Amino acid sequence: MGTNYYAKLNIEKSITDALYISPIAKMAVERFNLHIGKSSAGWKFLFQEQEIYDYIEHSHEPYYLDSYKKWKNFLERDDIEIYDEYNKLIDKDPFFKLVEDKQKEVHPTQEDLDRYPSGCRIIQYEDKEGYRFDKGDFD
Repeated sequence: MGTNYYAKLNIEKSITDALYISPIAKMAVERFNLHIGKSSAGWKFLFQEQEIYDYIEHSHEPYYLDSYKKWKNFLERDDIEIYDEYNKLIDKDPFFKLVEDKQKEVHPTQEDLDRYPSGCRIIQYEDKEGYRFDKGDFD
C-alpha cells in the first residue's frame, strides 16, 4: 500500500496581474493535476516522469521532469501546491524530507523487478542521484 502525490497549480498565485480570470480558464487550471509519484512502505519513492510545457513563458518546447532536481525546482514554485491522493495539502519541506528519507530504503532490488510477469510494462530508471522514475502512467 502507498500514497500518491500530485502537483496542482494555484491560479491566484500564478496570475497576480490579471483583473479577470474567465470561468473556462479557471476550470482548466483546476483540472491541472500532475502526478508526482508514489510513496510505498519499504520502497524508495517512485516518481512519474512528466512532459510539461512552461505555461508562464509560453514555451512550445517540452520540458521533462525526469530527475529529482527538476521535480524539486518545479515544486518549489510559489504557484505550485502538493496534494496527496486524499486531496490533503502537503507542506513542501516535509514532502522533500519524505522523498529524501525514502532513498535509504532497500527496495526495489533487481529481484523485485524480475518478479514482474514477462508481458508486464515496466519502464523504470534511476536519475543521476539514484531517484527512481517510471515513464508510464501509474497510481
